[in-house]
Amino acid sequence: MTEFHRLYRPALFKDVIGQEEAVRMLSDFLKQKRMPHALLLYGPSGCGKTTLARIIKSKLNCDDGDFAEYNAAETRGIDTIREVKQRAGLAPLWGGVRMFLFDEAHKLSSDAQNALLKILEDTPRHVYFILATTEPEKLIPTIRNRCTDVRVKALSVACLEELVGRVCASEGKRLDEEVRDRIVEYADGSARRVLSILHAIINFPDKQDQLDTIVKGDVRTKAIELARLLIFSQPQWKEVAAMLQTLDEDPETLRRMILSYTTKVLLQGGKGEGRAFFLIDVFKESFFTSGRAGLIAACYAVTTSK
Repeated sequence: MTEFHRLYRPALFKDVIGQEEAVRMLSDFLKQKRMPHALLLYGPSGCGKTTLARIIKSKLNCDDGDFAEYNAAETRGIDTIREVKQRAGLAPLWGGVRMFLFDEAHKLSSDAQNALLKILEDTPRHVYFILATTEPEKLIPTIRNRCTDVRVKALSVACLEELVGRVCASEGKRLDEEVRDRIVEYADGSARRVLSILHAIINFPDKQDQLDTIVKGDVRTKAIELARLLIFSQPQWKEVAAMLQTLDEDPETLRRMILSYTTKVLLQGGKGEGRAFFLIDVFKESFFTSGRAGLIAACYAVTTSK
């Protein structure tokens, strides 16, 4: 069975939900035939950055053979940029343009970013670059100055409910309202997360099985449990360490979800306000480089603070 986030990925601008401003801007560029040669798509994970990039590829009639996608988390060094520079200098094989997409572009090394900047400063007319990132501030300022920014937003509850309804109708399934609400709550604004959860539970005949599966596999629940422990319980480090040993999720994903919950606690005020502010300060730097060690260090700092 094809995964839902692939099966239901929009192929046209009109099918993209919740990104009206970004779609309007990109459509205008295309209509006026002035698409920037360097685009920066930035915003939360799972909300449509790569989808919009692929639609642009189609609109510019970029053939698959002239399209290259790089995951900067895996190919982040200067050798990647040298390869791009070599390919960019060649004429398109089939279509009229070449396109290079860098996913999680902020993970490119400093040397790689500086090498990429030189290409962006003198981009051939037939070449387009799209940089997609959740952390645009991690890119060097000169790269940002060379790109046209397009913001991709977290999806609203209404948009996510619409997405759930659309997929269920297409699959010929009915979903209990409580299950739908739980999916939307745990998706935290991410269309991809909604589709992943739906793919996992849609064929379960029992409502309770669906709910149990959502909770069991939900990273957000674990992140909230950890955040609540740090904010409200003032635990000993041994207790926090025991919880950390049960977590094998991506540390950066956990960090973002902890910050999302903690921000809500801070804005609501009352009990835990001071601890929430301190936790936000400690967790504000990403764990992309430090990984699990960064998560453990941040939790230790919060736990041992006076």
